[in-house]
Amino acid sequence: MINNGPYAGVFGPDEKKVQIPLIKTEINVDILESIAFITFVQEYENKEKTPIEALYKFPTSTDYAVTSMRCKIEDREVFTKIMEKNEAKEKYDDAIASGHTAVKMEQDEALPDILSLSLGNLKAGKKATITVTMVNQLSTVSG
Repeated sequence: MINNGPYAGVFGPDEKKVQIPLIKTEINVDILESIAFITFVQEYENKEKTPIEALYKFPTSTDYAVTSMRCKIEDREVFTKIMEKNEAKEKYDDAIASGHTAVKMEQDEALPDILSLSLGNLKAGKKATITVTMVNQLSTVSG
């Protein structure tokens, strides 16, 4: 499990204390004039013998705008789609109850600078690749 602080990385459910190993990290930055496009790619693996629900927490800042967050499991990629919070929770819970892998992203009202992505029913031995893309207006310094 990545341990960059209390609000970064992938965590298993509290009651199970599951560690989800970080396999690799890539950070790409492209700058176009005064705008930075930043992409974080992190790959994790469920080394448990049973499916788990993983929680990916990612810190943000008011200086950056998250433009996308997606999760790839094997050849299947899930992109974020904005919907009403209760509807998203219901669809996520229904998918998990049906035995499917599901992804849900939300922003906690108590911690608005933290985005959470729930990855439910990640099968044993499967890898999940999480990609977060952000943009930032860069400040210019004369001199």
